[in-house]
Amino acid sequence: MRSESFRGEPTAPEVREKLRFDRTVPRALVHRASVAEVFLTDSCRLDRDRFLVAAQWPRNHALYQLDAAGYSDPMLLAETVRQAAIFLVHRFYDVPLTRHFIFCDLDFRIENPAPFRAKGGVPLQVVLDSSFTCDPEKPDGRFGARVETSVEVGGVVCARAAVRFLVVGSAQYRRLRYRRAAPAPLPVQPPPMSGAPCLAADAGLRRAENVLLSPAPVDEVGEVGEVGEANGTVGTVGTGVTRKAGEAGSWRLRLDTRHPGYFEHPSDHVPGMVLVEAFRQAGHLLIGQGAPGHDFGSGVGARHVPVASRVSFGRFGELHEHVTITARESGSARPGAPVRTVLVAALQGGNTLAQAEMVYRLRPGV
Repeated sequence: MRSESFRGEPTAPEVREKLRFDRTVPRALVHRASVAEVFLTDSCRLDRDRFLVAAQWPRNHALYQLDAAGYSDPMLLAETVRQAAIFLVHRFYDVPLTRHFIFCDLDFRIENPAPFRAKGGVPLQVVLDSSFTCDPEKPDGRFGARVETSVEVGGVVCARAAVRFLVVGSAQYRRLRYRRAAPAPLPVQPPPMSGAPCLAADAGLRRAENVLLSPAPVDEVGEVGEVGEANGTVGTVGTGVTRKAGEAGSWRLRLDTRHPGYFEHPSDHVPGMVLVEAFRQAGHLLIGQGAPGHDFGSGVGARHVPVASRVSFGRFGELHEHVTITARESGSARPGAPVRTVLVAALQGGNTLAQAEMVYRLRPGV
């Protein structure tokens, strides 16, 4: 399973100088249909289970844009780390392209946001230093690993990330994928989207077409949102549900399989990165709703930026069934606090698909 073709043990500084940023790696190696969605550009093996991966972050992208102060989207970090894990497994561990990846955990922590700011009108150059801890090899060909990564932007270590995943063959994937639910009749269509989407500014976005959330129906709010209805503050207003700081929120996930970013290629389930992005948006919406003087559409929630995330995936999400995203603040919620922690979950049919802890910090200069 593991390729032993690396030569010698070059030092990391020597390799960094030779990494290239002038073309992408083959799109098939990161499971992408469009070259525009590939952020990795080069790689090198430092040791048996340690690698350097080069990436370039665009200043403008269908999903990821610079904010008003010129900082790169933190979700671009999460997607780059995800791509790197897939690429390294195919490139250096000889795992065939026909295998299926099942991600279990995805974590990141931004320790120094300054390098995330694009300067000089050029894309940012990123280097990932990734170390694998591989599961014992299985006779049926399964491959599992945890990858821990330090992230350099512009030559400065500024973030850390980790992912855990399992790689299986087609027969194993079918058994895991449909052990709890039979395949839906083809073609699979998401349920109709009811209600208006939340405003992009409130969800921390700049483009309305990327909003993934709508207010949950009122009859669902008390059931899955854990909102205190007795205080008389529950009710749909504008783009969300009016709540006091510290109360929970719930939203419906808006799935459009024609979206060129969220569904960059066909999928038989709700993509994991769609849930991660929905979690990010829910955190912005929750934080903004508790802000003093907040009027929906003011983008108060976007004054904070996610600086850490711990996501765990538990089940496959079905495309033809509604998904509800819930969020509540951890600990005492204090509007205006520089750091806010939000606990989020994706629910479907009474089951938890994924859950996360998202940490937000006031944007620099706010």
